[in-house]
Amino acid sequence: MTARDLVFEIGTEELPVSFVKGAIRAWPSLSETAFRASRLSHQGVHVMGTPRRLVLCVRGLVARQADLKEQVQGPPRQIAYDKDGSLSRAGKKFIEKLGVSEADLETVTTPKGKYIAARRHEPGRETGEVLRELLPKLAAQIPFPKMMRWGDGQVAFGRPVQWLLALLGDEVVDIQFAEIVSDRYTRGHRFLANEQAEVRDATQYAQVLAEKHVLLDGKARETVIGEQLLRAASVLDAELIPDPELIEECAYLVEEPHVVSGTFDAQYLELPEEVIVALMRGHQRYFAVRDPEGGGLMPHYLTVANTAVYPEMVSQGNNRVLGARLQDARFFVHEDQKRTLAERVDRLESIVFQAQLGSVGAKVHRLSGLVSDLVSRSGATEETRSVAQQAAGLSKADLLTLMVGEFPELQGVMGRFYALKEGLPPLVAEALYEQYLPKGAGALLPTTHAGAILALADRLDSLVGCFGVGVMPDGSVDPFALRRATLGIIRIALHGPMDVDWGYALGAAYDRYDAGTLRDRAGTLKALDAFGRARLRALYTADTRADIVDACLSAWQSDSFRDLDERMRALVAFCASPNYGPLLTAFKRVFNITKGVSPMAVDRALLTVPAEIALAEAFFERRATLDRALQKGAYANALEEAMTLLVPIDRFFEEVFVMDENPDVKANRLHLLANIAHTLTHIADFRALEV
Repeated sequence: MTARDLVFEIGTEELPVSFVKGAIRAWPSLSETAFRASRLSHQGVHVMGTPRRLVLCVRGLVARQADLKEQVQGPPRQIAYDKDGSLSRAGKKFIEKLGVSEADLETVTTPKGKYIAARRHEPGRETGEVLRELLPKLAAQIPFPKMMRWGDGQVAFGRPVQWLLALLGDEVVDIQFAEIVSDRYTRGHRFLANEQAEVRDATQYAQVLAEKHVLLDGKARETVIGEQLLRAASVLDAELIPDPELIEECAYLVEEPHVVSGTFDAQYLELPEEVIVALMRGHQRYFAVRDPEGGGLMPHYLTVANTAVYPEMVSQGNNRVLGARLQDARFFVHEDQKRTLAERVDRLESIVFQAQLGSVGAKVHRLSGLVSDLVSRSGATEETRSVAQQAAGLSKADLLTLMVGEFPELQGVMGRFYALKEGLPPLVAEALYEQYLPKGAGALLPTTHAGAILALADRLDSLVGCFGVGVMPDGSVDPFALRRATLGIIRIALHGPMDVDWGYALGAAYDRYDAGTLRDRAGTLKALDAFGRARLRALYTADTRADIVDACLSAWQSDSFRDLDERMRALVAFCASPNYGPLLTAFKRVFNITKGVSPMAVDRALLTVPAEIALAEAFFERRATLDRALQKGAYANALEEAMTLLVPIDRFFEEVFVMDENPDVKANRLHLLANIAHTLTHIADFRALEV
């Protein structure tokens, strides 16, 4: 028999989005492992899902298991046999387990001694027979965040199972799971084709579902939704506000997507744009649209429905729900404005930031001092200091507003909105918003100096405080999002309005905590520096050779992030140069021979061999230029100067015997090389580079 395709469909009551996506992530590897253990080769495993079904598809599944031929090692020979040479109890159990006779036993010699062994041969069974045992086990292995039991409670699953389809080619695989017996019938769309549909062959499965208004592949549903949203926005003469995450979520809420438009009262456009978008997105999963000319929000929205039989009714119901939500939001905004941000600050003492670190109010007090430290270090103006300190004092006040209580993702957004309504300086309002930027990888960065300083101070305070009390990320557990905070600091420093002195900033943040609150200063800062370097390494190795990143990090003094970036760019270019191999070999010879040697003064009178004189002259002639380039962080220029030493270094090692019998001559030669190595170390650790 030839290879055939397998389709195994578990039909359920509606599964939440996270359940479907989690199963699609986990089930393929579980299935691959199970098929491999069952000796069933195939041409590929694919898992798909909708709210009503999880489907395992296996292409080109062999007709029979592969025969099992293996040598199985048993207990040590001295344990397998009694003193009289007959099989012991352990030996008898071994042959019973394998189903062989004593005559089939052999002795094998291993590093641990002699053991008995036997060769087992198990003919492969037909694939359908194996699947009858395998598929129920695979179904039971699917992980869900929460499990349900129904009926007599014998089986737990994400949602109650309604039907099973199991086809190997055109044959039904007879299995039973959750008290349901498999057959060749699937079910169509709940609203558009809620009926059984026969599948004659596994290869026809997807087409049968498509005819019954079920688009099985989630990525295909995402594509359809994206296309329908653009068309619907065009009909409204509007521009869709992109939201790939929401498209993905909606794709796993429906089996056949239909985009429906709706409207809301234009009076609600007086609310902040972010409020309207957050409300539509978070509560209703609606897509917002804006005016392609003016750029402002339009009083329209788009939503993805599972059916479009009565789109007007769907739209009317959605309009009523959204109108009520917007009315609530307007009420919240009106109530929030009865108190100023400053009037809320005292109540921050009642909100716990972290059990060992005190309240949010205490954090705000620390931020006010820390922004001043960062302003001084960055050389910003006194105006920036004033703006940053005022913003720091109000930075967490909007946490106590009704709007942020309802939509936590609007922290900062509402702070800026209420600050402007109160007549506070626009730069202060902007800093209140920018303190939370960036909100993720590739997200917007602060654009104002004060906003960047407040954003840095907020993250530094959390980092230092958590590390100082031992609350550090562990595996996937990172409750205070410290990894994201560190990457935010790095991105602001590299691409925002200001650089960051990492070592100074950590120390300043530590010193703003009351004495005795945190663990020892040196240990905490050392752990934080290592943590930051690990994030930097992960960031740069995404598109740069790991040895280059390590060489730069080793030479970096934990000061300017932009200095590290410039160093990295220069070394990448150096490693791409035609002379990279010979240069690196020469530099490594210098480093290797001077390991443990200090760069002391060179006595020119002891230089007698022409090759060592030439090297000394070449190095000392360029040393001042090298030092100036290093002081400016012009690492590309420094490397250009260093490259001119290739010929003198090669000649030196060819013509000069470093380990001279005269100890003074030997030491002098080592000191010359040590001076070169010391200077090169300020560029990068060339020992970390690979030839």
